[in-house]
Amino acid sequence: MFSNCMYSTIGASAVCCAGFGNNTALGIFLDDVMCSGNESSIYNCSHNPWYSHNCGHHEDAGVQCDSLPGSKVRLVDGQTQYEGRVEIYYNGAWGTICDDNWDDNDAAVVCRMLGYSTIGASAVCCAGFGNNTALGIFLDDVMCSGNESSIYNCSHNPWYSHNCGHHEDAGVQCDSLPGSKVRLVDGQTQYEGRVEIYYNGAWGTICDDNWDDNDASVVCRMLGYSTIGASAVCCAGFGNNTALGIFLDDVMCSGNESSIYNCSHNPWYSHNCGHHEDAGVRCGCLPGSKVRLVDGQTQYEGRVEIYYNGAWGTICDDNWDNNDAAVVCRMLGYSTIGASAVCCAGFGNNTALDIFLDDVMCSGNESSIYNCSHNPWYSHNCGHHEDAGVRCDSLPGSKVRLVDGQTQYEGRVEIYYNGAWGTICDDNWDNNDAAVVCRMLGYSTIGASAVCCAGFGNNTALDIFLDDVMCSGNESSIYNCSHNPWYSHNCGHHEDAGVRCGCLPGSKVRLVDGQTQYEGRVEIYYNGAWGTICDDNWDNNDAAVVCRMLGYSTIGASAVCCAGFGNNTALGIFLDDVMCSGNESSIYNCSHNPWYSHNCGHHEDAGVRCAHFLSTTGAYFNSVLYMTKFKLMF
Repeated sequence: MFSNCMYSTIGASAVCCAGFGNNTALGIFLDDVMCSGNESSIYNCSHNPWYSHNCGHHEDAGVQCDSLPGSKVRLVDGQTQYEGRVEIYYNGAWGTICDDNWDDNDAAVVCRMLGYSTIGASAVCCAGFGNNTALGIFLDDVMCSGNESSIYNCSHNPWYSHNCGHHEDAGVQCDSLPGSKVRLVDGQTQYEGRVEIYYNGAWGTICDDNWDDNDASVVCRMLGYSTIGASAVCCAGFGNNTALGIFLDDVMCSGNESSIYNCSHNPWYSHNCGHHEDAGVRCGCLPGSKVRLVDGQTQYEGRVEIYYNGAWGTICDDNWDNNDAAVVCRMLGYSTIGASAVCCAGFGNNTALDIFLDDVMCSGNESSIYNCSHNPWYSHNCGHHEDAGVRCDSLPGSKVRLVDGQTQYEGRVEIYYNGAWGTICDDNWDNNDAAVVCRMLGYSTIGASAVCCAGFGNNTALDIFLDDVMCSGNESSIYNCSHNPWYSHNCGHHEDAGVRCGCLPGSKVRLVDGQTQYEGRVEIYYNGAWGTICDDNWDNNDAAVVCRMLGYSTIGASAVCCAGFGNNTALGIFLDDVMCSGNESSIYNCSHNPWYSHNCGHHEDAGVRCAHFLSTTGAYFNSVLYMTKFKLMF
């Protein structure tokens, strides 16, 4: 099975002379390959014409990649194992990191690498844990979003390039919350992932035999996350990690244990499993999402007030921008599209509260404002005339929303009518009704399922708008279905209706007019319609995100400009100047001009080619070459 996981390029080494054996059953496809090292694919490197060579199979080339174990970073000279000067391993030696631009996001990534909690991770500057003049300074201007799995994946100056002295050696303080011995890997958020556990000096996985929600609850508790709704994921649902050993099997927790180590299980290392059984977990988000908007004209705007240490406070508008606003909107379950920051007490001030945060700097992708870089709590140089505010997008044109689900594809159904939002009663609520809601939101209707009984919680702050909804399933809108008169019901909010939509990858993006399903002109769904994307600034990072949305491999994803797959003049141009980092889960999360704002024509319709090495519809040539050259990835 092909793995979507890319290996580290750090320490990558070439192996000549059939060092891993030869394969005389295959042809020799390439000779005189010359890469600069920065290419996204071997196909982009200089080489002789295909099949042209003067070689024998005794010259079959090989590769050794670095598997980047967590031992590539360490904390030194702290008073506990959870803090210290950061030292990083590169090119056969250890070195330090300069504190230029060093912040809590960077600290969170270091803590994650070490298997510690990222909650409350804090950066320490100025050789706060002493310096180490015996080492070189390896990195400067490190800038992480905070969600990376490794510091190696963060933006930074070239290795060894810095303008620092060891009096700037960077440090970290990690939270010692129980859970330092367990981590979640390869989830889309920090609250989910493959479970990896630390034992006897190394990390390993857990087999999914007898793995259930009780076990998941214990893992979530160890990490400090909510156990409400904790769910077990079997069958390598978050991918596998064949680089690790399988440490535990037949784990059986009651659900009340403080640690997975206290649960019943087979002896360590004793199992009858393969990595296709690597266990995973989805945890409930941190209790509360503890933020509110106050004194706006609608529920989607207002002064931001945040809960901390048992009280509410305000945020100072220093460095307050649209990225910060997007995170607040996400916390509240609102759309992040078009989220805008409001400065200068634009929604009034609240002198009755303390100012809790200053210099908040979010990347925009965080799940919570608590995970963003900021000054220490209560530390500020502001007055309440600088109280920060936010305007969230209320998605005009989309008159329905899903709230309080664990993903965008599920939640309590709230519907807009007569200037306000309300809930729907679950009397007669079924999968046909669910399909219509999913269709309204642009999600797949395949597998759409109705959820009754306030399965995603209730919202007693809203009125109940509809009861006895009965759709055939083919309607374009819930408004077109049969139902009682508006506001007429015999329900309580314990009957608030919910929906789970099919989350078929790419339900909001599609590839059109390619020769295979893996390539084509990119068309994107927004505000009830499909449109194209302009190719200004369109690059391989953007392509990788589109491929990820569609469930295809991001390896070798390539951008196609200039209407390379034809144009579609029947559609509007929806996006321009899209700029993704490549790590986003959706093109909607990337930087771009406001929707519909562009200076393009359809001769600039953007396209994408995704990898399809093992596709039955893909070119045999590609799959053979890939398997030949990179057997170690299978």
